[in-house]
Amino acid sequence: MDRIDKQLGFLLVEAVMAIALIGLVAGASLIAMTRGSGLVYTTSQHYAAYSLCRESIEQMRGANYGMISITNFPSTNMFLTHLGGTSRLPLYCTRYCTNGIVELSSPTRKRVTVAVSWTYRGRDQIEMMTGYVYLK
Repeated sequence: MDRIDKQLGFLLVEAVMAIALIGLVAGASLIAMTRGSGLVYTTSQHYAAYSLCRESIEQMRGANYGMISITNFPSTNMFLTHLGGTSRLPLYCTRYCTNGIVELSSPTRKRVTVAVSWTYRGRDQIEMMTGYVYLK
């Protein structure tokens, strides 16, 4: 009888260890998936903001060279593209030219830096892009 009790005790210890190991692996997997999806969402925000910066610089390249100034391209409040997620609410952002529009010579061109800023989960985020618009 004593031998059977020892075997049952070992089986019980093995079962508890197996359940603890399965719980540890499942918990770690859940945490990794949650953090990973958060990183994907944040990366998609930055990519959408980068696209808005690029859009603004391309608009400047298509405009008349003499019309490219801060007054003709003022800061704009807009929505960051809808990126999915559980809340499905678009984020508010501001697109603006930083450091002004600087005219350079040799060759004649203007250096433009466009930034998009927004707040996500209480943290200020910013994406910037610098481009050149050449005199045609």
